[in-house]
Amino acid sequence: MKIVHENLKRGEITLIPENLDDLWHLYNVITPGDIVYAKTLRKIERGEEVKRRKKVEKKPVYLGLKVENVDFHEFTNRLRIKGIIIEAPDNIGALGSYHTINVNIGTQIKIIKEEWPTFILNRIKEAVESARRPKALIVAIEEGEATIAVVGDYDITIVAQIIQSIPGKRLNSKYHDEAIKKFFSDVFKVVEENIRKANNFSVIVVAGPGFVKDHFSEYLVSKMSELSGKVVVDSASSGGENAVYEVLRRGVISKAAEKMRVEEELELIEEFLKRLGQERGTVSYGMENVEKAVILGAVDTILITDRKLRESSKEERKKLDEILRETEKKRGKVMIFAANTPAGKQLENFGGIAALLRYRLPDN
Repeated sequence: MKIVHENLKRGEITLIPENLDDLWHLYNVITPGDIVYAKTLRKIERGEEVKRRKKVEKKPVYLGLKVENVDFHEFTNRLRIKGIIIEAPDNIGALGSYHTINVNIGTQIKIIKEEWPTFILNRIKEAVESARRPKALIVAIEEGEATIAVVGDYDITIVAQIIQSIPGKRLNSKYHDEAIKKFFSDVFKVVEENIRKANNFSVIVVAGPGFVKDHFSEYLVSKMSELSGKVVVDSASSGGENAVYEVLRRGVISKAAEKMRVEEELELIEEFLKRLGQERGTVSYGMENVEKAVILGAVDTILITDRKLRESSKEERKKLDEILRETEKKRGKVMIFAANTPAGKQLENFGGIAALLRYRLPDN
C-alpha cells in the first residue's frame, strides 16, 4: 500500500493499492457513510442521445461518492464501491445518482471519514509495512499428490493441487520412475511460475511424509540453484491442503525466516482454545464480556475478525472502536484476523471477538 497524501485534521487519506492484499485491506478500511473520490468510467448522455436513448459511451470522470456498499471480488482482483454521487463535473448531470467505482491494483483513491479509528490507521500502517516483507511458499508433497500455497501476512492462497496416478515401483520400475519425473516436473512448473511472479519469497518449505519431499527439494534446487539457501525440508502427514496448515501451526516458516501474520493468528487462536478447554478463566468472548474485561484492565490481547469490524452497525463500530482504544491505552494488544483464514473462521464461532486475559476475573 502506498500513502499518497494524509490530512487527518480534514479526515482524508489518499492511497494506492499495490497488490491483492492491499485491496483486501481497503475492503476492511472503507465503510458505509465514508466519502471516496476516484477516477471512474461513467455513461455520458449528450444531445439527441438522451431523447433517442441510443448507444451511450462511457468516459473517464473524477467522482465523489457517499459509500453505501463495498464488495471484494478476489477472482477479478477488484474492489467495487457503490454509493450516491455527491461531487461530479457539472456537464454530466450525475449528482444524486447511484454509481459503482471499480478499484483495481494501482487505482488512486481518496477516503474521507468523520473519524479515523486507531485500529483502521494501524491496519493501513501494517499494509504499508507488509508490502516490504517477503512471502513464503509451501509445497506439501507425497507420491502422486502435491499442494502449493503462497503465504502472505494476512492470507493463505492455495495456488494449485496436483494429483496424479503413480504406478507401483515393484510392478514396473521404469513406468514408476517416468511417472515420478512427470509429477515432479508438473509441480515444479507451478512453483517456478509463482516464484517468478512474486519474486520476494524469503523461504520455500517442502513438506510431506517419507522421502518424496527430500527428492523433490533436491530436484527443485537442481532446476533453480538460486533457491539453495531458501529451501527448508520438513515433515507433514500428507501432500494435501491440511499439510499446509500443519506447517504453519508448527511455526516452520518463522524458524527459517520472519514470522508471518497468519502463523501468529494460528498460535493465538490455539492458545485461546487451549485456555478455554482447561477452564482457567483467563479468556473471554462475545462483545459484552470482552468489554467488561477491558474496563477492568484484564485484557492482554484482543482477537477480532475483520468481518466483525466491517459488518457491525455504526453504533457497534463506535463501541468496538472504544473497546480497542481502551485496550491499547491499557497496554493490551489488538490482533485483527482475516475472517476467511482457518484461525479467523474459528474466531467467528465465538462471535468474532475474544480476549486472552492477564488474570482470572472474579466471576469467570
